[in-house]
Amino acid sequence: MLDAAEDVGYALEQSMIGMEATKDSLRSQQTLARQIENDMNDYYDKAKEAMAEGREEDARTFLLERNKNQESLKDTLKQCAEEMKRIDMMKSNVSALQKRAMEVEAILQRAVGAKARQDSADLTARQSPLSDSNFSLSREDPLLQKFKDLGID
Repeated sequence: MLDAAEDVGYALEQSMIGMEATKDSLRSQQTLARQIENDMNDYYDKAKEAMAEGREEDARTFLLERNKNQESLKDTLKQCAEEMKRIDMMKSNVSALQKRAMEVEAILQRAVGAKARQDSADLTARQSPLSDSNFSLSREDPLLQKFKDLGID
């Protein structure tokens, strides 16, 4: 039972570490997506400015860069979606492991309680409080016995 408890605890700990790593990865992907989106907006603004100034070739270059960033953004957003699915799966796994850990804990507590009850029953069966000299009551008051020994009744 102790091995099972240790195994569940270790699996739960590793799952929690894995889930945190996946959450960190998602945050990084989201930060990257925001940066790419900002870059896309910058390229678009530069393209508009170049068109307004009559620099069509520069505007075209900026728009091509923006299109490259759009593809990169799509890939990054797909990765974010995959990370979110992984996190959901990991949450489900962690929940199942937590449930298993509680079941093992309950079994251990029942086993400890049963062992204590058995030990108590064994102890009670071996000795009765009235027959054990440590628990027996004196038949006569010790002070009265001293008076008798001295000859005083």
